[in-house]
This record gives sequence, structure tokens and C-alpha cells, in this order.
Amino acid sequence: GQNFGHFDLSPVASFFQGSKQCEQTLFISDTSVTCRAPSIFSRNGNVYNMSVANSVDNTVNINGSFVVLLDDFRITSVQGSIPTTGSSSVVVHGSSFGSSSASFSARLGNTACETTTWESDSSLTCSTPAGFASIPIISVSVLAVSVNASVNSLRYNSPNVTSTLPSNSPTTGGASFTILGSGFAQFLTAWNVTVDSLATTATAWVSDSTITSVTPTGYNPDASIHLQSGDIGQSFLSMHSFDAPVITNISFGPFGRFVNGTVAAPFSLPANLTITGTNLGSYL
Repeated sequence: GQNFGHFDLSPVASFFQGSKQCEQTLFISDTSVTCRAPSIFSRNGNVYNMSVANSVDNTVNINGSFVVLLDDFRITSVQGSIPTTGSSSVVVHGSSFGSSSASFSARLGNTACETTTWESDSSLTCSTPAGFASIPIISVSVLAVSVNASVNSLRYNSPNVTSTLPSNSPTTGGASFTILGSGFAQFLTAWNVTVDSLATTATAWVSDSTITSVTPTGYNPDASIHLQSGDIGQSFLSMHSFDAPVITNISFGPFGRFVNGTVAAPFSLPANLTITGTNLGSYL
């Protein structure tokens, strides 16, 4: 510029109309000063308003807008495990996060972190909000500048089933039961439930730890349960049972008979065997 003075008047250079002073301003000549840049947050090539004032009469010698090339403000990765209940910490890694004096705001998808804490020029800590499923985008904002990053590997913890209540149902189905566990979400969420690949009915989310439903027909004393909501799915083995079969009669046709509670062989060869009872299954 010009008219900075023919001797050192202790100039002060700053950005944003004086709101962000250079860490150090050195007088060089009447046409130049050197600014040690403060922490500024932007992508390369943003336009900044810069000014230079001398300390004698605070006269602004130059005030103009210039393109300033800065280190790239960006997100590189995110680390952490996120329970659906929230209030857990994940670390956001990146570059040019600047100094702790800046006010940061991070978001997981469309939801703001409960708090965002500056850790260093390359990391922030986000106290996670309550949520569910995968998080496609994380964003960080400071001084009205925002950057986004795709983090498809980041997701809330998968659901976990610990038990069912009651743990046993009739083979005919139609019995209400409760699925207990965690990670079912903190808000109303549509779940599809199957027991041994057969869909339950009237499934309802109750809380992060409770889902209610009505059993299908079944027969397995060691049945598995599968939960599915959107792209979140998980199977759990040996979580429910159906009533065990009860045999009330066995016959061999015209010559078959019981002897002392056991089956006696027919008097002629061979004969049809008929078993009758309950809980033998509602389908083939």
C-alpha cells in the first residue's frame, strides 16, 4: 500500500474491520507492513477485509478487500462409538481448526452436537445428540464458515436384544410379547420383527429398551429374533421358544396298541403309524 509512514509508527493490521488483529504487525516501509496471520477459518481463496492503522492517531491508512490463501479448513475423519441415548464423545479430526478462542458448532447429520469443544488445530470433540441409524454427513461451522464431510462409516450403535417376556409362546401364535434390550432409539421408530423368519404383527416401539409385538405361529424351542429398521438390521439367536410338543396317542392302524404306556409292535407287518397330540406345529 502507501502512506504507512516514513518511520515505524507501530502499525496494527487486522482482518474483519479490525475485529481480528494480526498476531504481530511489523513496519517495513512506507509501502509495506508484515502481518503474522491470526487464526482464520475458511477454505482457500476467500475474500477478507483488511485494514492497517497506526497507533499514534489510529488513522486507517488502508482498507480494502483481498483474496488471502489460507490452509484448508476441512474434516478428515471422525472416531467414536455412539449410543442411541447420546451424550457420548466423538473426536472430529481435520485441519486449520485454529485456536480455542473460536466458537465452533458441529452437527451429526441434521442434529447439532450437545456441545462442541476445541481440542487443537486438528481436532474437536462433539458430545453426541440422541439419534439412530447411520450418519451420512458431519459438519463443522465457525465464524459463519462451514465445511462438510461424508462419514458413511459413522453410525449409532446397533440394537441389542437381551431377552423376551414372556420367553415362551404357544405354537398357534397370536400371543403378545415384549422384546427387551437397548439401542431401539430415543424416539418413535418403525421396527419390523421376525421370529424364525416369520413376521410378527402389531409391532410397536415403546422406548430405547422396549418393543412390543405379537408372535407368529411357530414350533422352534430355540427361535431367533431379527430386528430391522431402514438400513439397520440385527439377528439374535436363541431368544424365544414355542411350547414343546405333547403326544397324547400313538396308533399303528388296526393292530397297533399301547402296553404299559409304551408302543407295542403290530401283530402284522407293516402298519400305518399315527401320532396325535398338541403343539406339533401350525404349518408343514
